[in-house]
Amino acid sequence: MDLFIAILFNYEYPFTLFLAFLIFVIPLEKRKIAYPLYFLGWALSETYWHFRPLEDIFSYLLFFAFLLVLALLTLKNGFFESLAFVTMAFALQHLDYKLAISLAEVFWPQIVDTGLYFALYIPLFLVVNAIVFGYVLHKKRKGLSFKVNSILALALSLVVMGSTIVISYYTQEPLLTASKAVFGLVSLLSIFLCLSSLVILFINSRTLALEQDNRALEMLLEKDRQKYEFAKITAENINIHYHDLKQQIRKQGIDQGEIQEIQEQGKRQESLFYTGSRPLDVLLFEKNLICQKKKIELLFLGDGSLVLAMKPNHVYSLFGNLIDNAIEGLQDVKEERKIRVEVRKVKESVLVLVENRTLHELKTDRSGTIKTTKTEGNHGYGIKSIRNIAAYYDGETLFSLENGYFRAKILFPCRRTQDLSATYREMLTDGLLH
Repeated sequence: MDLFIAILFNYEYPFTLFLAFLIFVIPLEKRKIAYPLYFLGWALSETYWHFRPLEDIFSYLLFFAFLLVLALLTLKNGFFESLAFVTMAFALQHLDYKLAISLAEVFWPQIVDTGLYFALYIPLFLVVNAIVFGYVLHKKRKGLSFKVNSILALALSLVVMGSTIVISYYTQEPLLTASKAVFGLVSLLSIFLCLSSLVILFINSRTLALEQDNRALEMLLEKDRQKYEFAKITAENINIHYHDLKQQIRKQGIDQGEIQEIQEQGKRQESLFYTGSRPLDVLLFEKNLICQKKKIELLFLGDGSLVLAMKPNHVYSLFGNLIDNAIEGLQDVKEERKIRVEVRKVKESVLVLVENRTLHELKTDRSGTIKTTKTEGNHGYGIKSIRNIAAYYDGETLFSLENGYFRAKILFPCRRTQDLSATYREMLTDGLLH
């Protein structure tokens, strides 16, 4: 038994360090030689640690360099990302150690040099590492790609981690003999610095993920703006051409081909909406053509001028995503294939409501992603775009499913523009609104 305890004490450091390292690299994309190299690296580390010709503080530096080389050889990441993973592995291992040794020295000093120490250390190690691994795995499943976008943050984390190890190494023994209270305070400082090192790098990756999301949403908004401009021209051309044909009928006779063209243009003319918001009209016109092909009735109720204060591309993107989701929800519905779009004033706020029947069950996660039991897919950036646009106007979003009806509601403060847009004034003057 004593021999087993001696082996645990002698080989504990390389083993726990490698486990901490694996916690961060297991979810990552690796080269084929990764796991054989990890096993070989661990074996070499244990062999070195058994003899360790250098002082421990220099051995730590040697282990750091060794793990960095190992990460560069096995991971499909860059130098700075590999450096970050090794730094986090050292921070996590040192955090486990300081938690265990601090609790033991302060509360049960008699177990520090016995096998009972591992009865405390091993469960603590497993719990802390399981929490960190669960967090890393969760972020990976959500598509988080770890990239170092701040060299300053990485350098700060390295300095913090290095300072922690140096402080622990040179103060632990003297403080134990001097005062347990001082030892406890220094241990708390070391634990805080380890956590800080981890948090700095996790926040760095979180910031990058948010920046990637924002860039994707900006690209979607720009795409929607371009689609809006194109759809606006198309709708105006149909409107003008239809009224030109009507004038031609009054002035001269037309042949059968022209009659058929008028009928087709008339059907498209019926797809035009006059809501009080030109961007909303353009969007509804475009979506109504899609709905007609899918035998879906698109209804609009309310006052579109309530959204005149919104940017045109925001109106186009917001209502476009809402209606696209509704069309998707109606895919398997055989009856009541209708989408109701409503814009109305509720006290001092504007309510946007899009409603449709659906056969799917509503599932959402903490990020607001909507999922259906049919596909377990998600609307992804569409839902994020809806929420971001609503938040831009200090609004709130709510998605609900009641009695087979899916409802998307956006409520934001009323900022109604007093006058209609120039386009609407021109159309009123020309008698085009009827």
